[in-house]
Amino acid sequence: MKAPDFDWFLGWLGQRLRSTSEEHVQAAVGALQNLLVVDEYRTKFFETPDGVSCLVEILRNRQPNFQLQYQIIFNLWLLSFNKTAAQSLNKCVRAGDAAASLDTPC
Repeated sequence: MKAPDFDWFLGWLGQRLRSTSEEHVQAAVGALQNLLVVDEYRTKFFETPDGVSCLVEILRNRQPNFQLQYQIIFNLWLLSFNKTAAQSLNKCVRAGDAAASLDTPC
């Protein structure tokens, strides 16, 4: 996918992650599952402002159903295969606050 198209798509996904509609959030998280198997896309998503913190905020504040919890955790796990993302996630876990140490929350 070309960079401008992918950037637009990540922005669209970010809007869906911040949506109050559970269906929109579910669709965005599902799309991320397919994207994050590619390391180039992991890097791009990780570098997106508030990308990871949106996922963490959904887990913390929205009380998602079990399926959505699984998919979000799966996406975080996929991100851990990227060295830069894994190091940053590890620092956050050691600090005890994953969302605070990452990007601005949703």
